[in-house]
Amino acid sequence: MSDSPQFIVNSTEGPGYGTISTVYGLLFKEIGLPSKLELVPLNRQNRILEQTEYAACSLYRFKNDERAQKYEFSEMVYFLLHYKLYQQAAMAPLSKGIVDENGAIESLSTVFTANSDATLLVMPSYSYGSLIDRQLAKLPSEVKIEWTGANPHNRLSSMFFNHRADYALMFPAEVAEYVKNNPDAVYRRYEIANVDSVTRGHMMCNKHPDSSAYIKKVNQALPKLYQHPDYQNAHTNYYDKSEHETILKFIAGLKP
Repeated sequence: MSDSPQFIVNSTEGPGYGTISTVYGLLFKEIGLPSKLELVPLNRQNRILEQTEYAACSLYRFKNDERAQKYEFSEMVYFLLHYKLYQQAAMAPLSKGIVDENGAIESLSTVFTANSDATLLVMPSYSYGSLIDRQLAKLPSEVKIEWTGANPHNRLSSMFFNHRADYALMFPAEVAEYVKNNPDAVYRRYEIANVDSVTRGHMMCNKHPDSSAYIKKVNQALPKLYQHPDYQNAHTNYYDKSEHETILKFIAGLKP
């Protein structure tokens, strides 16, 4: 299941555009297309994955502690440079005590305690990883502006740069794409302390024998995929060159 019509076309008909659809296109060439690849809104995907009458998988999900207990996951299919906190450039920079000596945010709570009227653009149905998820859960609801529409990653940057919120949690790749088309866009970016440099994308499936069999098939194909030159290109092509060293170092550490 996917919530993006563009992803379905790009990953099955090619050429892919963006890391996720490009990598899945490579994977499908190796193992064949799924028997069905349906367009399903994210909230409905979540309901489908709760049932166990038939197999169902969501293609680009992040694994956290809660999900790991409820669903079956493939090994990592793709990765993205991890979410960063983006701040409107017109605001005052975050001060010492909110950021550590490396300029990273110690806690989202400290940001919004110090900026009590500030707002944060988030996607409520997505996991940002266990650490960020826990920090988000502690924020008051009035702080959060929640985007629940289809294809949210492409929408968040537009909303942020049109000043719909003071802060946003976004992928660097999405921001790089926006800035490429809008070179006058300005912002500040902060890393979040104790968060890995990358976030790993998995196939997440319900607990069903056919789901388990499909995940096994995917996992068998992934080591070969990691070594493919196009796998590297799918990750470097959508970032600024300043990010390439981090990406290539991570790929080099993947086990064949």
